Amino acid sequence: MAKENIIALKPSEIKELIKQRWTNRHIKTRPLCIVGHKGIGKTDIIRQCAEELSKEQNLPVECRTLNLQFCEPPDFLGLPIVTQDEDGKPLTVHARPQLLPTKGYGIWFFDEANRCHRDARAGMLTILQDRNVNGHAVGSGW
Repeated sequence: MAKENIIALKPSEIKELIKQRWTNRHIKTRPLCIVGHKGIGKTDIIRQCAEELSKEQNLPVECRTLNLQFCEPPDFLGLPIVTQDEDGKPLTVHARPQLLPTKGYGIWFFDEANRCHRDARAGMLTILQDRNVNGHAVGSGW
């Protein structure tokens, strides 16, 4: 991350930035990186923001927190399944990862990204950048 892109914000400013991204569909899907020491309330800010958006938008906005340091590669990539192609030859595909949100509206908070396994980080980055992994898309309300 370029040093000029780092901005110090107050919790209320972070919530306002998230709300702006939520209501503006064009920038909503761009990831936001919140960096700070352990225990300062990063997760609480996200939860409060989801609660406030639920009230303001009159929609159930879920806050889903995923602690990445405990994730395994299949959590993001899906388990491989051997099936057959149209010619009957073996074909390996990946099942839809269970943690991938599909329905509803929400904010998906990836916590402890700096502590996760590199394969899990690769899956996370694919989700953040492409909004899908192995052909399985993240729901449009997330």
